[in-house]
This record gives sequence, structure tokens and C-alpha cells, in this order.
Amino acid sequence: MVQLTAAEQSTINGLLECIGSAIQQLDSVDPTYANKTKLQKLLYLAIEKFDLPVTYSWYLAGAVVPDDPATPADLHSTIDNLPRPDTPSVPSMNDAALDKLQTDVEMSTAPDIGEVGPDSSNIENKPDEPSVAPDEGVDVPDPVLFTGGSGPTEDDDPLDGRRDDIIDFYLSTIPDVWRQNTMRFLQNFYLEYAPVEFRELYVQSTHLRTRLRDVENVVDAHVHGREPDQDLANLSVELGRDISDLHCSIRESDALDDTFRAVVRGTDAIEDGLMVLADRNPDDLDEAHLDVVDTMQDFFYYWVWRYPCLVMSRDTATGPCAAALRDARRDQLETFEQDLLERTAEFEDELAAADLLPGQDDYQAVGDEVDDAITSLADQYFK
Repeated sequence: MVQLTAAEQSTINGLLECIGSAIQQLDSVDPTYANKTKLQKLLYLAIEKFDLPVTYSWYLAGAVVPDDPATPADLHSTIDNLPRPDTPSVPSMNDAALDKLQTDVEMSTAPDIGEVGPDSSNIENKPDEPSVAPDEGVDVPDPVLFTGGSGPTEDDDPLDGRRDDIIDFYLSTIPDVWRQNTMRFLQNFYLEYAPVEFRELYVQSTHLRTRLRDVENVVDAHVHGREPDQDLANLSVELGRDISDLHCSIRESDALDDTFRAVVRGTDAIEDGLMVLADRNPDDLDEAHLDVVDTMQDFFYYWVWRYPCLVMSRDTATGPCAAALRDARRDQLETFEQDLLERTAEFEDELAAADLLPGQDDYQAVGDEVDDAITSLADQYFK
């Protein structure tokens, strides 16, 4: 496992203190709204702006290093340990709020090489990352930022005298991101900061993940007798377009071309399951279908999306431990395609168990619809 040095860990701890100090001074910011994704990106923004020596790469949800210690509970603890003004400017979290944050972290963070995994809380209390852990014993990714294993150093100021400047930076930055929906925040973050050659791919991944979450919400509404706010058939079509965009971006990248075949195999399985699901009578949907849609999100994020992300992480690693991180990614890439293909076969078995694996008649129906659409477009063109 790649671990940060003691000096890097100390720098991250110092940044977390700066975030806490800024929150103390911002009347409109409630630490209850903290989630791991935003904390990680706030750390990254300061590391980039102030050129701090901390290792990171672009991975599943952005700039990352394995085994990250920065969580909402850590932020709450940091704020508690900071010198407080006579009249605090932000409300303290009660026990219930802290318990909820800690539960979110424990349930939703998935390890890169074996610790805890992705943040699943956002301002609307909906998970931002897949909510079901991948199969036990599988090497799972850390979706967000920074990790440490060596413990802090004894340095008096790991931020090299720039603490006040960093706090000022956070005072101006935090209000802009704090209450954004996390997926929207990620889209904006990618558009501004992601490496140019991978920018569209990262944005497309958020579109696809959002669409999968929408599918889950619609199926959940049908299963539990509520009126859904979207149409499942339309979502299936839109998700197919999202997948096509993802394919195009991967195919256009020389660095990612080797991942294309296995990614397509995985996304084909997702599209197959959704095609059959959308064709079902909504009254026939049950908990088994909801479970499959939930698993589908994990399968995409932890497996399909992870394959190109391993390459992007290898190619974008920077910082004191960059060489070790690149070596770790190369080692993972040696076997990951076969692992992904095997997991895809398992996912197809899960679709079959829920009667969501299409037969020849299903493909024929789709083919007829496509033929009709092409004929209609041709007629309009030649009129």
C-alpha cells in the first residue's frame, strides 16, 4: 500500500486545521454539511494553490492518494480542538449529527487496497458514491483524496508560515462549495481542474452516475408505491447516450485505448439490464430489481470506471511518493482487466437471477426501434 510520508501527513493535518479555523469564522457554514468528497477537494485546492509537497493523482473521483484520513468526523474533532472565540460563530454538532457523519464515513468509504471507502453523504442526505460495498476480499478503490500511514511529524508549522494565507483562501472558497449538491460540485471541479486530456471523461462519469442514481430512485418509487418523478424508459435511453459518450472519450485517448474492450463489456451488461428493466410493467418491479440497480451502481463505479482511472492515476501521479504510486498502479493494471471481465460475468449472473438478462426477442425489439428511427430520420433528410 502506498502511504504518505510523515511530513505529508503533517501538512494535511495542518490544512484540516485551516479548514476548521475558516469554518469557525463563517456564520453561514455549518460543519454538519461536511462530507468527505468536499473535504478532499478543499485539501487539493490548497495543495495546488500553495504548491504544497503532498502526493496525489487523478483517480476515481478526482485528485487522490490511497488510505485517506480526512473525514467529516476528523473535521469536527479538529474544530473542537481549535481555540474558540467567546461566542462561537458556528453551531456545534450534536451527538446525533456526529453519529450520522461517522456512520456515513464507515458505510460509504471503500479502500484502495483495503481500508475504508467512498463518501456517500451529500446535502440532500443522498449517497454520492455507491452505497453497497463490493464483494468481500476484492481489492477496492479509494475514490477521493489523500492518505497517511506514518503519523505526523514534530514540525511546529508544516505549512511553512502560510497558515494565515491558507485560512484566508478557505474563507473565500468554502462558501462557494459548501452547500452545492456534491455531484454538481464534482462536475464544476472537473471542468476547472481536471487534466485537459481527461476532463470530458470525468464529467461524463458524473452524468452516468447521476443517471444510475435516478434509475434507482424511480425503481424505488415503483417498488414502494410512490409516483416516480421520471420515466424509466427515458432514463434508459439517456443512460445509453451517456455510455456512448464515455466510450467515445476512452476510444479517443491513446492512453486509455487498452481499457476499451473490457469497459464496453461492462457497460453492455449495464445497458442490457436496464433495457429489460425499462420494458417491465412497473407494477411487477420488486426488491430484487431494486437490489440489482443498487449493485449496478457499484459495478460501474468500482469496476468499469475504475479501469481507466487506474491508468489516469498512473499517468498523473505527482508529489514525493509519485514513483511508488505509479508502481502500485502498474501492478494493479497487470491483472485488472481479467478481474473486471470475471466480475462482469458475475454481474450478468445477477441480472439473470433477477430475470433481467435480455433474450433474442428483446434485442430484436430494440433493433426494430432503431431501424424505425433511422428510417424516419432519412425520410426527413431527403424531403
